[in-house]
Amino acid sequence: MRKKRNLNLIDWALIVTSVLTFGIYVVYTYTFIFATPYLGFDYTRESDPAGLKIIASSQENLSLDQIIVAINGMAITDLPPADPIYGLTTLSPGDHFFVTLSGEADPVQLTMPDVRFTDQFERGLSLATFLVFWIAGTAAYIFLQPRDTGWVLLVLFMHLIALFLVVGGVSSLGILSSRQILRVVSIILGPVMVHLHWRVPSFLAPRQGKRVIGALYILTAVLLLLEFTGIIPLLVPPLLLLSSVLATVAILAYRYYSRHTSPSDRIAVRLMIAGIMLALGPGIISTVPVLLGQSPGSLTTVQISLFATPILPLFYIYAIYKRHLGKLEFRTNRLLSTYSFLVFYTLILVTVIWAGHQLIESIAAKNAFLILTTIIFVLASPSLNNQSQRLINRLAYGSQHNPDEIIRLFANRIPSILKRDALYELLTSQITPALLIRQSALYLFDGNQIHLVYAEGIDASIDQQIIKHRQNLLAHSNRYVPPQSNDGAFAWVRLTIPLILRNDIIGIWLFGRRDPDDFYPQNDIDLLYTLANQIAPVIENITLYEELQHQRDTLADQVQERTIELRTERDRTQAILDNAGEGIFFADTAGTILYANMALASISGHETSTLLGQPLSSWHATVESAEMLQPLLEAIAAGNGWNGQLLLQQPGGHQVDVSLSTSPIRDEHGQTSGFVGVVSDISQAKEIDRLKTNIISNVSHELKTPLTNIRLYLELL
Repeated sequence: MRKKRNLNLIDWALIVTSVLTFGIYVVYTYTFIFATPYLGFDYTRESDPAGLKIIASSQENLSLDQIIVAINGMAITDLPPADPIYGLTTLSPGDHFFVTLSGEADPVQLTMPDVRFTDQFERGLSLATFLVFWIAGTAAYIFLQPRDTGWVLLVLFMHLIALFLVVGGVSSLGILSSRQILRVVSIILGPVMVHLHWRVPSFLAPRQGKRVIGALYILTAVLLLLEFTGIIPLLVPPLLLLSSVLATVAILAYRYYSRHTSPSDRIAVRLMIAGIMLALGPGIISTVPVLLGQSPGSLTTVQISLFATPILPLFYIYAIYKRHLGKLEFRTNRLLSTYSFLVFYTLILVTVIWAGHQLIESIAAKNAFLILTTIIFVLASPSLNNQSQRLINRLAYGSQHNPDEIIRLFANRIPSILKRDALYELLTSQITPALLIRQSALYLFDGNQIHLVYAEGIDASIDQQIIKHRQNLLAHSNRYVPPQSNDGAFAWVRLTIPLILRNDIIGIWLFGRRDPDDFYPQNDIDLLYTLANQIAPVIENITLYEELQHQRDTLADQVQERTIELRTERDRTQAILDNAGEGIFFADTAGTILYANMALASISGHETSTLLGQPLSSWHATVESAEMLQPLLEAIAAGNGWNGQLLLQQPGGHQVDVSLSTSPIRDEHGQTSGFVGVVSDISQAKEIDRLKTNIISNVSHELKTPLTNIRLYLELL
């Protein structure tokens, strides 16, 4: 049960507005139908010359556009502005009265016509558009949620338009101060209209908008004060209303074309614009006879165009509250489409028939034209109605295809689907919406296990019950199941389609509620069955693809881990080589250097980049060093290691004694793929050896000289 809500100040204000508006309608309608004389002509008050301008007439002595300047000898300027036909209310049908026309001296005698029911009905019908907007505003107050600022503005907007229509409908007669009330309503309606379109479907520039709307309401209060004091010019209220209409159009255009407008807001604005065009379109079409010289009062097109007025409030409510209508959203969509089509189609039919009758003189030819035109329009109506529904769907949902087109598109896209998300997106965003399916679910079987592919509009917790009820569901497969035929958790199911692959049932596709009548015709069942047969291999492909993806990801992770390990090992080895105190190099089997560390560059006196690509045979400074290098080259050619000493010459001519040790690098087949060599600078050791040799030689010489003298001395003794 809906929780009772306490009424606040805004609620009471809207209730009073609704009741007061309806009361004004009742008073003006009663006065217009029963208390306003039926003069046999309609008029509007003019100021230059002062009088009543004839806009429609059944009086033989009056013509259109003539101006009455006096009634029964009393000038129009002397009559009360609110009641320019003062004194004629007491006359009865058949009584005579006199009017004086502008430019004529003699008065014209007119007779009060008999009041017919059709005359009263036409007067009541001319004000009936009030009820459309009043009912829309009242229904919006009672039923719509959420009750925010946009809701308040929508209710006020509908009631103000209703009040504008009823007061404006009689303002030309000046009944009960209708002109003054119309001016006040025009002043209030303008800012409310601008505020509504600024506020919905979403608040446009909230910070700046509050200032603009606040200034607009302050201006409205000032204008109302001036209106009540009677000093405001006559043209200000209508100009203000016209400016508000233009501002509203500008706001709608900005919302529609702005790149900052969200897709949902753009769709809502598009619906609002469509509502305005569809509501005003029949009225524009009804002016065609007037342009061709035919009086509008006698044409059916004028009355038919009045039936288009409900389109505006319906489209506005649908555009603003589409997301909050729940189950009524689709039926509202169908109502808008069907009603708009009927109004426009009937109006166009009547206009075509009227135009043909104006061109055809023969009665028989007119009847034949009427019958032929009606038959053509009736035969064309189903196809055109479908086109109208597609147009409304495009406006409401942004859909670009009809159901058959989407199904063909789906069949063409099946081979490219390799992910479950893509399949889910295609099913839920295109296929089921195209067929107006609101509830559906797709399950896959794996032995006694059940896997949910997707579920839409249902409770997904029934997964485990599928196994238990599988046979019962499959027993009714491929045929429509009326409501109440199922019990329990599957009472929502209307259609069951099995997924069959190589004669095995691998899954089940369940369909529930469907708009508009919750029925699946055989054509749609066949289409869904065909789609299910195409989906089954797609699901198998998706499963295989997911397994391959998993294996690929696992392999990629392993490769990445191994790559990281190798990179770490390489970096560690590189750091060791770069910081080693001995010169280290790698050479190929021809003895060409492929790598040299910084220590070798320091020993050789060459840059590392210079050493790369040099052969080991270039490492000699003299003929002697070249001879020392020959055993190394022979060992490399034989694929053997070598140990020895060499004499290197640096770029500046300085010679360096080094010791060199090479070892072969062998592959998994035992073949030599290169060599690694270690070079040590032994110049300092060589220098020490030379110094040691010199010292020993000198000491030996010095020691030998005294001993010789002693031996000679001994011999002499």
